[in-house]
Amino acid sequence: MLELKERIAKAYYPNTNAVTRKLVNKDNTVKKQLKVYAKSCAQLGYAYFNTKFSIDLKDALLIFKVARYSDPVKVTELQPRCCDIDDLKALKFLAENNDTIDGLKRELPVYLSKASGISNDTCKLTLWNCHSSQIPYWSEVCKSLLLLQPSSAAAERIFSVLNNSFTEQQHSSLEEASIMLQYNYDA
Repeated sequence: MLELKERIAKAYYPNTNAVTRKLVNKDNTVKKQLKVYAKSCAQLGYAYFNTKFSIDLKDALLIFKVARYSDPVKVTELQPRCCDIDDLKALKFLAENNDTIDGLKRELPVYLSKASGISNDTCKLTLWNCHSSQIPYWSEVCKSLLLLQPSSAAAERIFSVLNNSFTEQQHSSLEEASIMLQYNYDA
């Protein structure tokens, strides 16, 4: 998100620059006007996207983030600390349950050691069944998490709106921009 914000602030739009060069030839005044217009469009889209994800969908996004702790492979990758476990209070069934949160914190080192070496091919339910006596709090929370029914409808609406914001000609530039964002991110 920060990279996107910085690019909008710097007015770095390689596709817009190429299109304005093609359309306007050498009239710098019109080029600047088109760039200002493109920047204003991008800022509106970014503001909408930012508001949706940091305000409207904040709680839902946090629930998806903390739910990752129930996946042994992901928890090994994330390496949460005890202070991160407090985020599990975003789940309604844990919001007021300090005893369970404290139990999860106590069991965290054991859970991390049991989760290390687990691959994506391993059946996670088998892991939870085998180690439920050693990490009972994590086992119960995982079972409760598996009963939640997530909905991605709000996120799908955002991407639908963004998709409808581009014409057919712009779709290829959108794909190129996303590839370049990933390339620049990895570099």
